[in-house]
Amino acid sequence: MRPLYQSGAKRELIMAKINHSMHLDLLEQFSFGDEIDTYKIASDLVNVMYAIYQTELTSKNPSPRKRKIVVPVNDMFLWVSLKTGIEDLLNWIYGESFELKFEQCTTFLLPEPNLIPDSIYMKEAVTVFSESLDSLAGAFNNYSNGIISDYVAFVTNNEEAKAHADLKNVYQTSCPDSVIHIAKKKSLSKRVHHSAARPLVHLSLATAKALSNHSHQVFAHQNGMSVFNPEFGSQYSAKTILLYNRILKEIGVDVKISNSFAFLTLGEVLNNMDSRFKAEIKKTVTCHNISINPDKNNRAHCGICLSCLLRKISLAAYGLEKHDVIYHYDYGIKVSDILVDEHREKYNSNINHLLDYGKENQQGRIYVDYDMSEHDYEPNFQQKIKQMIHKFNGEFERFWAKYPAK
Repeated sequence: MRPLYQSGAKRELIMAKINHSMHLDLLEQFSFGDEIDTYKIASDLVNVMYAIYQTELTSKNPSPRKRKIVVPVNDMFLWVSLKTGIEDLLNWIYGESFELKFEQCTTFLLPEPNLIPDSIYMKEAVTVFSESLDSLAGAFNNYSNGIISDYVAFVTNNEEAKAHADLKNVYQTSCPDSVIHIAKKKSLSKRVHHSAARPLVHLSLATAKALSNHSHQVFAHQNGMSVFNPEFGSQYSAKTILLYNRILKEIGVDVKISNSFAFLTLGEVLNNMDSRFKAEIKKTVTCHNISINPDKNNRAHCGICLSCLLRKISLAAYGLEKHDVIYHYDYGIKVSDILVDEHREKYNSNINHLLDYGKENQQGRIYVDYDMSEHDYEPNFQQKIKQMIHKFNGEFERFWAKYPAK
C-alpha cells in the first residue's frame, strides 16, 4: 500500500489514495470457500476502514481541517450510497471533516486458496480480541455463558504481538472450540500506534470473520465508564457502535455489533470473573502513556493516566490488587511523592477530575448526551447510565479510602 499525500499551502487538506490490496494480508487466515460475493463485501469493508486508519497514521498534519480519502472498491455504487453514513461516523470519532471518494477496482484480488470454508466451523458469535481488561472479561463472559465464539485481533507492533500471543494461549485453553485470528499490520513497528480509527479496523475484521462463518453477532466488550466517557480510553463508544451498525444494515449484511458491558463498571465485570481468569489480569495492557519510563519496557503501565487510574480503582474496589501489574507509580503513591513535574501535574489533574466527577454525580449533575434516542439505542438507557456512574462513584470511594493520593 502506498499512500500519496498532497497538501495545500496551509495544509488545510490531507488527501490520500489507498491501494486496494490491503485486505489480502489482513484476511489471509479467513476462508470464504466459494462465496466470492460475500468475500468482496468483506474485503471492501476491511479496505475502507483500514484506509482511514492508515491515513491517520501517516498524515504529516495531525489536525488538518479536512481529510479526503480515495479508496478503490469492488462495488462502487454500493459504497457511494454509504458515503454519508461513513462520513458521519468519522466526523463523530474525530470531530473534524472527512470526505470519502470511492473508485471502481479494475481487478479483483483473491487470497491464496483455502479449500475449507469457515462456515463448517460455524460459531454463535465473533468477539473482538485485544490485550485489554475488557477483552479478557469478555472472553470470560462467553465462557461462563456457554457462548461459542471465534476471536479476532489486530496487532500493529511487536509488544502487542507478544501480549496477544500470551492471551491467546489463555483463550485457547479455556475455549478450545474457538478459532483465534491475530491479523497483523504488514510491517510491525517497535512503537505503539494509538489511533482513533483503529477500532474501526477491529470491527471490520470481526465483521468479515462473521460473514465468513455465517455468524450474525459480533461482541465488542467495553465497560460503561469507557463507553460513555471517552476520556477513559473508549474504543467502542455507544454512538460509534450505533453508527457502525447502521452502515452494516445499509450494506445489507445480517451482522450486528453489541456490547453486553455497556451499563456495567469495569470493576463489576472483573469481579465477576472466576479465579482462573482473574489470575490472567497481569497479562493485560491498559496504559497508553508508554513513554513515561523509557529505560524500561515501553509497555510498562504508568499508574497516573486516567486509563491506569480506572484500572486501579476497578481492582482495588473489590480487593483484587494482587492480580494487577506493577506500575511505574504504584498503588498508594501520593501526588507530593512524584518528583517529575510533568508527571505530578498530570496525576494531580486526573485525581481532581475523578474527585469532581464524584461530586457532580452526588449532586445529580451527571448527564450524558450522545444525541441518541431510546428508539436508536434502548429504552431507559439514560437512567441506566446514571445508575452505572453511581456504582462507579462507590468504587472510587472504596479505592480512595485505601489509597488517598492527597
